[in-house]
Order: sequence, then C-alpha cells, then structure tokens
Amino acid sequence: MKGSNKANKQLNKQNMDHTINWYEKEIDEIYDYNQDLTDDETFQFLTHLLHNYPDLDIDWIEMFGGITEHLFEAGRVDDVLNFTNDYRKTFPGKYETQCRRIEKDLITNLFYRGDIETIKERLEITKCIPVPDRYAVASDIIVQLTYHGQHKLAFEYSKFLVESPPPETDEFVYYPQVAFNTTIYLYELEKLYENIKEGVSGGVEAFDNEIQMVDLPQNKEVFEIVLKNLKEPLDKLAIQSKIETESNDLLLTISVQFYKYMKDEFGMSFMISDRFWTILKKIELFGQEENDEAFFYIAYPILSEHIENLYDRTFLSNEIEIFGMVYGLKYVYRFLHVYDLINDHYYQRMEENIGMLEYDSIFYLNRTAWQMKFVFDWPQLNPPDPNMVKLFSDTYRYSIDKTVGDQFDNYLESWSVPKSVQEEIDQFYNEKQLNKKENDHDRWFPTQPIVNTGPKVERNDPCPCGSGKKYKKCCMDK
Repeated sequence: MKGSNKANKQLNKQNMDHTINWYEKEIDEIYDYNQDLTDDETFQFLTHLLHNYPDLDIDWIEMFGGITEHLFEAGRVDDVLNFTNDYRKTFPGKYETQCRRIEKDLITNLFYRGDIETIKERLEITKCIPVPDRYAVASDIIVQLTYHGQHKLAFEYSKFLVESPPPETDEFVYYPQVAFNTTIYLYELEKLYENIKEGVSGGVEAFDNEIQMVDLPQNKEVFEIVLKNLKEPLDKLAIQSKIETESNDLLLTISVQFYKYMKDEFGMSFMISDRFWTILKKIELFGQEENDEAFFYIAYPILSEHIENLYDRTFLSNEIEIFGMVYGLKYVYRFLHVYDLINDHYYQRMEENIGMLEYDSIFYLNRTAWQMKFVFDWPQLNPPDPNMVKLFSDTYRYSIDKTVGDQFDNYLESWSVPKSVQEEIDQFYNEKQLNKKENDHDRWFPTQPIVNTGPKVERNDPCPCGSGKKYKKCCMDK
C-alpha cells in the first residue's frame, strides 16, 4: 500500500506539469515546485515550460545548469544539445550571455564522443560569448583541440579570437590571447619547417606575412636562432657547450629541435609538442646532478612539486592541459635519449619518475579520466595497458556504475612505487627536515590512494551538514 501511494503521488506530480497553467502561478511557486523534483523530473519540467510557457520570468539557464552535470553523467549529451538549441531559438542571443560552464562541459563531452562536426557548431556559439567569459572557455577549447589532433581547427579558432581583440577591461588576471597567438605562431612555424625540408623558396617571407597579427615578445635575434635550428640538425657538441656556458638560448634551441623530432618521427604537430615541452621551460629544473650526461635529469620530488604548482586549484581550469603535459614528458625524454643528451642510466630513472607522475595524475583525476583518453590516440612508445585504456573510458559512467570506482581503486592499489623514486622522496624529506629555513613542511607525495571509509552521500541524499537541503544543492561542490 505504501509503495502504491508513492507511485500515485509521483503520477500526480507528473500530471501537474501538464495540467497547471504556470502563467497563473507566482515565480516563487515555480521554484518551490522545482526544488522537490529529481534531476530527471527537472529536465522534463523545464522542457515542458520552455515549449509551452516561454514567457515565464524565470532564470532558465540557472535552473538548467543545476542539472547538466547529472545529464552528462548519464550520457544524455543529446538532451543538453536539444534543450540549449531550443532555448537559443526561443530567446535569440540570450543563451550566449550565460552559457560559459554549460558549453565548456558540453564540448568536453563531444570530444569524448568524437563528434567534431557538432563541436564546430558549438565553437560558433562560443564566439558570441561576451568577454571575458569567451576567452576563459576558448583557452580550454584550444587545449582540447590540440590534444585531440584538431590542429587546423585550433589555428582557425585562434585566428578569430586574435582578430577580435577584447575590449579594455580589468577583469583579466592574465593576458588570455598569448595562448591564441602562440597557437598561430606554431602552426605557421611548422609550415615554414615543411617548406624548408621541401626546398621551397620564400618560406621565411611567407611566414612573416602570416604572423603579422601575432603579438609575441620575440625579437629578430630570437627568430634567427629558431630559423637556424629549423634548418640545421641537432648538434650535440653545441648543446653541451651551451650547457657549460649557461647559454640563454639553450632551452630555445632544444625546444625547436624537439618539435622537429616529433614531426619527423611521429607526425605530431609543433603545436602539441610545444605543450609537452612547456612544462620544462624552467632552467632551474636542470643540472641537479654533477654527471654531465645527467644535466636533463630531474628528481621525482622536484618535478612533482613543480607540476603541482602549475595546477589551478582554485578554478580547476587547467586539469586537462597539465594532464596532457605530464603524459607528454615521455616523448621529451625519448628525444633527449635518442640524441645522447641523457645517458641510459638516468633515462631509465627518468622513465620511472614519469611513470610515477602519470600515476599521480590518474590518482588525482580518476573519476574524470575519460576526459583524458586522448593520450591513447597519440603514437605510443610502448604498448598501452589495455586495462588502463578501458578504465579511462569506463569512468564516463563513474557516477552511475559503482563498479567503475571499485575497479579504478583496485587498479591504483596494484601500483608499487619504484625503489629509486621512494629513495628520492625519502631524501627530499630528510633535506627539508634539516633545512630550518624552509617554511613548507607539509608537502605530501601520495604513494597509496586515499580511501574514504565513511558512508557515501549520494547527490539527492539530505546534506550531512544538517541544512535540510539536498547534498547536490548544498555542500557537494565544497
């Protein structure tokens, strides 16, 4: 009987959506009614209102934004597409003023599906987002276009963004167009390298003409170094001389040679290779070992701390970017080893360090690993673990299939810290303990996954803080 009453109540609630004249209700009544609905019911309710009561003065996108996470987790990308497209037809130009988070998440899901044509359509929408939100979304999109191999599209999108500069504003905490200018520069630089290899004349002049719009702090002397390295093979003796003399152009020289190596060896673009190399653009990271053949070796704790500082922990805006950089380090060190810039012993240790960094990245982002499955589309130096490839994709169902989290935890728990890495961690801590001037004594390097032993709180459960609200609408994001 109790189950029957619940079913009848649910049926009556669904019927109310279609029998009530919502134009006769106060706005607060609509919000109150929606408050008691599940995410699925909210989607049905909003769709019904949009189609039948479009003149209601409610915050459509705020209400819809509250359930998009659920829709994405349930794989209902098409429902999000359909609702946003209907909303844009009903209220032309209004969606773009509020859609920053929805479009960012939507495009990420479309990348997972490999739906490039729909992504192109959504890019046109993002071009209409007001500044500064447009540039915040675009920066993330450029990263994903690059990692997913859509380099021409990244170039064309960057050109639009550069050709339509932002108005004067104090809202930027950084200059966002640097990333767009760099994308254009690297795309054209790669074309210049291809012309040089094919013996096409006039390549430099064509390059100069194409990057007139690019605003990067590169003077003529710097470009001469870049051009020289595009034309000439890597000279190990010259590199060693630059190391000994602490030459300012050491990293610039290495970077250009690395771009060429990745293009010739793996067919990977300058654009993506620059992402891999960027994580090491700090000369202080190198030269820790006295051995000349280990100049480019970086101890795990040093590199781990450096990468940790690159993450935007406040807005979580660059997780995909840094993850790709970490997974790109293996290519950088393969290049250095091929050209005898790091010896066999330190290369092997570096491989262990990078493996540990990859583990750290997976550990931190386990439930969103599906966003990073592009790393398996890159040319592989070694056959990837098929279990890991499957787990990355399976995390798309993380919230609706409890076995996925268990499988991921089991996989992570099977990982063992290499002996050399553990020794470096221990040494790092010992040195910190001895150095009384160090202020940061709380640096923690995880060697085993954290396991939450408390009861799991689901999205629609009462919030454990006692507010009386649902967990998803109270403390979940905290």
